[in-house]
Amino acid sequence: MSDFGRTGPVNTFGRTGLVSASGRTEPVDTSGRTEPVDTSGRTEPVNTTSLTGPANTTGHTEPANTTTQTSTNSPSSARSSHPAAAAPSRIGRTDRGPDAATSPSPSPAPDWAGPALDSLLARVARTRAEVGTRFPLFADPEDGRWTTTGRGSWTGGFWAGLLWLRARRSGEHGDRAAARDCAERLAPWIDADTATRGLILWYGTAFADGADRDALAPLRLRAARSCRGAFDERLGLVPWGSAFGGPRLLARVDGVPGLVPLLALVDPDAARSHLRTHVELCLGQRPFHWAWRREEGERWAPCAEPPPGWGRGPAWLLLALADARHALGESGTGDLTSAVRELTPSVLVPAADAADRPDDLSAPESPSVPGIPGDPGGPDTPRGPDRPLDTSAAAITALALLKLGEHEYGHGHGHGHERERAVAVLERLVHRHLTDDGRLLDGCYDLGSATAVRHELIWGDFFLAHALAVLTGLVGPHEA
Repeated sequence: MSDFGRTGPVNTFGRTGLVSASGRTEPVDTSGRTEPVDTSGRTEPVNTTSLTGPANTTGHTEPANTTTQTSTNSPSSARSSHPAAAAPSRIGRTDRGPDAATSPSPSPAPDWAGPALDSLLARVARTRAEVGTRFPLFADPEDGRWTTTGRGSWTGGFWAGLLWLRARRSGEHGDRAAARDCAERLAPWIDADTATRGLILWYGTAFADGADRDALAPLRLRAARSCRGAFDERLGLVPWGSAFGGPRLLARVDGVPGLVPLLALVDPDAARSHLRTHVELCLGQRPFHWAWRREEGERWAPCAEPPPGWGRGPAWLLLALADARHALGESGTGDLTSAVRELTPSVLVPAADAADRPDDLSAPESPSVPGIPGDPGGPDTPRGPDRPLDTSAAAITALALLKLGEHEYGHGHGHGHERERAVAVLERLVHRHLTDDGRLLDGCYDLGSATAVRHELIWGDFFLAHALAVLTGLVGPHEA
């Protein structure tokens, strides 16, 4: 039981190749294994416009039909040029928000961090040209073709977040306008019945700064109040909701990150309760379970999907704890030492589903990184035809550890050790899984339905870019 609250060939960046545009239908995930795709609403007309044609602005929900956009880029097997060559202008900027000014990096960023961030943000510019007003979801690892959604689904905030990071890096008016427009298009989700509003509306607005931050403040406040209105006092949480179909009264780990700091804007007690309830459910028994359903008799029962070995389960909860430590303080979280150890994987890049070791989420301490399991120099989880990795889980974990490294979160833990581990994870992602043209591959959307199991995922790109932005000082660790 948790004690929470009680006190191509691989080169510099990986494979090569250029992106092209989307041409796939959006899948309907009925497995319950991973985060859902919005399957509600009407179909959207097929978008056959080229990049130079008008954008699709129908406003309908995600389609069940194929969308096609003609790319101006042709796939190439040749190595791309050095990432800095295609990077945003004013590449040396280190503009920071208010949080960054008070949270300097404890040591200089590794020399690979800046070029890797530039590569990711150059990819953002190309993707923006290709998808128009649609939202990228995942891309084919071979040709870079994006599957897109009309309204963003649960991942829309990550696309907006990437646009904000590019705007912060470049300082260009056009980049800032694109980010602001994308964030404003998330407004229909404010009153949607889903706990993923935290992912959508926190990460989609958090990096706005200056006048844009002020302009988006009412949207964020409306979102926070709407989520507070959905808080169930009896259950002690915001239920998973009905927006994506299935049972409404669920507690899912992917309904915690983003929602805790969003709730904390208007009701810290509700934020604390939402987090505590999920931690006690998810870490309350072995094997860990990442989704729970409310049954008759006022009891919670674990769901079979997502499975105990789900790679993103621990990562989502670790990120929520890191954000809560900042938003709620020590009194709101207590000593997190045990939880951090349980949730940090023993390998740098975890399996999408560690089906053969669901109980082995903790491991002996690494002598080089006290208190954090695993060997930073060790291999990724062994993989075969039926065992893909999930680089998005690793990127989420790295960001969470960077955040935790800023504070002492338990007896003698924090202030550096976690940063070492985070840097090791990021280095592995950059050198083994990031292509020269800025695509983080080997992400797994849904292993159970064999959907996008070795692909570029929009949230994988976002969390890698976010972590690198923190590491290089572009943004502060707790701006988002």
